[in-house]
Amino acid sequence: MRFILLLTIVVSLSVSCKSKKVQSKAVEKETVDVIEKESTPFIEQAKKDLPDSLVVRLQRTACFGRCPIYTLSFYKDGTAIYKGEKWVEKEGFYKGRVTESNLNNIISKAKEVGFYEMDNQYDNEYVTDLPSTITTLKGESGFKVVANRYEGPELLLELEKLIDELADSIEWEKIESNAKGYDKQ
Repeated sequence: MRFILLLTIVVSLSVSCKSKKVQSKAVEKETVDVIEKESTPFIEQAKKDLPDSLVVRLQRTACFGRCPIYTLSFYKDGTAIYKGEKWVEKEGFYKGRVTESNLNNIISKAKEVGFYEMDNQYDNEYVTDLPSTITTLKGESGFKVVANRYEGPELLLELEKLIDELADSIEWEKIESNAKGYDKQ
């Protein structure tokens, strides 16, 4: 009698666990679909708010720790705007200059690494504590925005590094705010 009772309990538990796994996979799939659908509007909204004079932008976002948060923007007239928010050496707005040659080097590198053909987003919704790097370049057919939060291609990292290196070479001058209105940083 005890054996039958024990066998009934074991069978009940295994069936119940199996149905929870199936239910969990369905919820997981539903969550993935929602995240994928929400990703596209994010990229489209980022494109919509960009000024026509922008050529290159690199934005690094927050994480749960001390990740540097800043935005670099380079414009076709040679103006460079830096906005340092947190965990950076320079906080606030800064203005500098880039040459046409510098901008052309970035555009050439973007074409070389296939930036305009890359996916719009590299992410993993199951990994939560990572900053994003959002790279925006103006191309022949408009703006291309790539959000890299998780496992973006090595070639994208090379382009991000080139943009950061250019920013490091600029002589930045602190300004009160983005009063010239180059964009809505």
